[in-house]
This record gives sequence, structure tokens and C-alpha cells, in this order.
Amino acid sequence: MATPRLFVDIELNAGERLVLPKAPAHHIATVLRKKAGDAVVLFNGEGGEYSCLLEQADRKSVIVQVGEFNPDDRTPALSIHLGMCILKKDPMDAVLGRVVELGVQEITPIISDHCAVSTKMIKSRHAHWQAIIVSSCEQCGLNKLPLLHQPIATESWLEQATAERKIIALPGDRQLSTGDAAKTVSLLVGPEGGFSDQEIELASARNFEPATFGKRILRAETAPAVAISVLHRTWGDF
Repeated sequence: MATPRLFVDIELNAGERLVLPKAPAHHIATVLRKKAGDAVVLFNGEGGEYSCLLEQADRKSVIVQVGEFNPDDRTPALSIHLGMCILKKDPMDAVLGRVVELGVQEITPIISDHCAVSTKMIKSRHAHWQAIIVSSCEQCGLNKLPLLHQPIATESWLEQATAERKIIALPGDRQLSTGDAAKTVSLLVGPEGGFSDQEIELASARNFEPATFGKRILRAETAPAVAISVLHRTWGDF
């Protein structure tokens, strides 16, 4: 069985003895049922990770001896900022988990013209989305957390995009132009109902290149993972 990896939002230093915060301590002692002497890996999102040994693991406290530092952060060289039009709860959760595994470095939830989620619900979901990002990093080996921005309107995100390549995923027959190698990409992917005509016009005015990823119509929760995979295959580490 693989050694558990856990995110802790605290400073870590090799050689120190550390009492873990409540949430990771509960996960280690109650969910994973780890015992003193078991190994765990801890990371705090700043890059790299630490091999640790449990000195104590029970309902009262979890204490670790922080060991060797491994500097590997596994972040792809291609920096992708995903503008993800907000989906309903379960599809949105699934998208976030997948795109983190694929190595996006920034995520902005987009309140699009055809968004089917209420403003009240959107405002309450940020902490939940952050928790999904953390869980996905624990699973896939990333040691730097992707940056989760606050939700904004499509037009605002388009105006702020500064990447070398700016791409909007649209159905049709628009092949991605590979051109010169890119190091940064802003990728906009739509909601269940697709983009409005106005949003497509705004994207064009902001020099976003329309691109179709395959000959089939993809579901809103499938398209981001497919598009990101193609971008990594074209300019990244796939």
C-alpha cells in the first residue's frame, strides 16, 4: 500500500517534532487508522514534501517526526490557467479533481451567461472547491496547490488573460494551431449550455483562438480534461 500523502497548512522543517492540526490528525488516526511507527508524507503547498514517521496517532493527538525533504514538486512546465464555467455540484467537483491531476496551475470559476447555478450557491462553494483541490493533490503527487481564484464573469476573465496562447474550446471543426512552443496558456471551457454568442464575440475580440478537441460533442465535465491533455501533448510533458 502506498504511503499516505497529506496536505498540512503549516510550516514544515526537517528534524522537527510536530503536532498535526485537527483535520489531518483526524484523517490519519480515525480514517486511515494509522499507528505509531507508520510512515506518512506531508506537504504544505510550497513545493516539495517531507517523509515523516508517526510518534503518536490516536484520538487525543497525532505527533510526527519530520524527516527528509524531497524537493520534487511535479508541476508541469506548461502553465495552464483554466477558466472553468461553473457546472452543477457533482460535475463541477469531478472536473476540479481531474484538471488538478492533469496539472493546471490556476483555476478561475466562471459565471457564464448560461450558468445553471445560483449566485448564492456559487458563493458558498469556494471552500468546498479548495478542499477538492487539496484532496486531488494528495492523491496525484502534486506538491504545489493550483491557485483557485474567486468566481468572476466571463468578460472579466477574458479581459485579464495574459498568457502566450489564449484558447476557447468550441464545438465545430477548428483545429488547434500548434505554432511556436507555448509556456503559458489561458484556456476557457464552457458550461452545459455552451457559450452565448456575446461571449464568443468577446473572446474573439480578446484574441482567443477557437479550438475544437475531437470530432465528437463532449460533455461539459469531459471537455476540460480532454483539452488540457491535448495542450500537454502539444506543448507540455505528455
